[in-house]
Amino acid sequence: AAHAPAIAELLRDSDAEMRRIAATALRRMGAAGAAHATALAKSLSDENPVVRGCAAEVLGHMGAVGAAHAHEIAKLLSEEGKHARRCAAEALGRMSEAGAAHAPAIAELLRDSDAEMRRIAATALRRMGAAGAAHATALAKSLSDENPVVRGCAAEVLGH
Repeated sequence: AAHAPAIAELLRDSDAEMRRIAATALRRMGAAGAAHATALAKSLSDENPVVRGCAAEVLGHMGAVGAAHAHEIAKLLSEEGKHARRCAAEALGRMSEAGAAHAPAIAELLRDSDAEMRRIAATALRRMGAAGAAHATALAKSLSDENPVVRGCAAEVLGH
């Protein structure tokens, strides 16, 4: 925990893999790592999509301090690449009310061409409770998804 400031400095390293490792290390440090959530949020605009996704994922595990960056994380939902979008949807699904504010954007991902993205979107909506259930029409369409995991997640949300 005493090394959290030095690890947070590595979020600005020239090497993308080092930036990803630093973000992951901050997650493992609990409150000491969460104290650097604002620095980590800057990684949401990193040039590397893996670093952006990792930053979203880590913020999703930081409770209220991570949830304070939900709006910035939600911007990743419109990225072309899969990784950052997947991580952003998962993170928002963990963020209670802050994440639930983005349920409409996540519901749109139920129509994504990527089955894993559809599964993540259904799971995120399940975690959002009433905000996710508000998208019952979109979820009902997912009951006939080609992917059984997506169908199952949709059924779980609709069954709550």
